[in-house]
Formats: sequence, C-alpha cells, structure tokens
Amino acid sequence: MRAMILRARASIEEHPLEEVELPDPEPGRREIRIQVRVCAICRTDLHTIEGDLPSGGLPIVPGHQVVGVVDALGPGCDRFRVGDRVGIAWLRRTCGECEFCLARQENLCPGSLYTGYHEHGGYAERAVVRESFAYPIPAAFTDEQAAPLLCAGIIGYRALNRSQGSRDEPPEPLHSAIIFAPAGEIVPDALRALRPGGTLALAGIHMSPVPELDYEKHLFHEKTLQSVEANTRRDGRELLKEAAAVPILPKVTRFGLSEANQALIQLSRDEIDGTGLLVLD
Repeated sequence: MRAMILRARASIEEHPLEEVELPDPEPGRREIRIQVRVCAICRTDLHTIEGDLPSGGLPIVPGHQVVGVVDALGPGCDRFRVGDRVGIAWLRRTCGECEFCLARQENLCPGSLYTGYHEHGGYAERAVVRESFAYPIPAAFTDEQAAPLLCAGIIGYRALNRSQGSRDEPPEPLHSAIIFAPAGEIVPDALRALRPGGTLALAGIHMSPVPELDYEKHLFHEKTLQSVEANTRRDGRELLKEAAAVPILPKVTRFGLSEANQALIQLSRDEIDGTGLLVLD
C-alpha cells in the first residue's frame, strides 16, 4: 500500500514525510482493516512531525481523522461487516481496567495509545484499528464531511462540555469560553473576560507557555480553568449523532496523498480554507 511515513522529526518545510510502499496491515483479533478514502489533516500532525510533542515512536504514518470502508475482519469481530463505512479517531486504545477507564474517563488512561502517534494512522491506503474504537459514519455525511469531525469536532464537543457553558449566545462578561488555538499568551485575556464563576476550557493537546497570571484579575471570584485531554468514545458517538442531526457539514480543501507535506505547510501558514483533506483513490 502507498503511505506517507515519518522517519525523523523535522520542520514541515523540510518535507519530512516520505512516500513509500508498505505491506498491507493484517487485522489482529477483534481488529478491522479499512480501505482509507480520506484523512483530514490536523495541527496535532504538525506537532508530531515537528517535535512539539514527545515522540510516540518512529517510523510512524500520521493521520487520525480517517474515513474508509471495512475490507477485512480479524478473528472475533462482530460489530462491523465488510463494506461498512467507519471512522478512526485520535484515541486508539485504552487498558479498560484502570480507575479512569472504569470511571468513564478513559481519555485519562495512563496506558492509552493514539492513532498516527503510537501506531500507524490514515496517511495510507489502509489502516487497522480495534473494532471497539471505530465509529460508524452516519449517512448524513459524505466521507469528506465526516473526516474533520473525528478530531476537531470531537474535541470541540468535549471542550464545550468541559466549559460548563450554556448553548445560548453568551452574555458579556462571558459565562464560559473555549480556546482552540495553541496560544498560551491569550489565556489571561480569556480569563479576564469571564464573569464571576465563569469557566475557561483549553482544547489543545499542545500549547505555548501560559504567561504569569494575576490572581485577582484572572482567577479570583471562583473562576475555573479546565484542560481537555483527548476524548472518550462516548464523546465521539454523541458528537457524530448531534452533528448529523443539525447537520454540521465542514468545508474542506482537497489534496492528494503525495501532497501531504505541502498540505501541512499550508496548514502551518494558515493558508487553507476550511480543513485540509487527503483524498485517496
């Protein structure tokens, strides 16, 4: 299969992703294999490639917003059939036994593994995942519309829940706020804009340093600062259900698989209209 692989971390401007031929992955017990149709790109891919995050292991095929069709089932699979359309997201595996998993906080599992970070992801023609961590894609979405929801959508949904805010248009000062940009320097301003008892949720997996906070200006009056780590599968299921009901239809800009480096360069320069999407034939 064709794949874009990262062998050594470097600036995306150096085109560190290499197009290669890899053996088709074989699904293990209770794993499914999908023929990838599309994979949305994400700033987390950039953080992985350029070294902003600790290495999850190299070489690695990035990509964690994957939509495709099941083309092989491992032993013991009973949730999907060949031909079903499914998605693969960032959270790839948890232990299922620790205190966090048992308390429905599997996103905090110390043994969690992530797609395109610890194990090969969707910048390839095929990918495997445990069937219990795959998502059925609602018929309301095309492949291209569904892919961006599998990270930006899910994390946005979890961040909204973590912000403890109303879904009504927020008043001034704010009851709640969410920061999606990995820019720590705006945290004090966002905290200052909150009303007493307000909540700020930080949705990024990586963030630049947060400046020194002034207790009275930024945190007094029982303001709450929340972080968001990955997601649970429940977040993903709920987000896809609600997004299909609206429906939320993301805008995308298409690239070929071999254009992954260039797509990520444009993402790093904020030159993409909507979400960048790798489209595989």
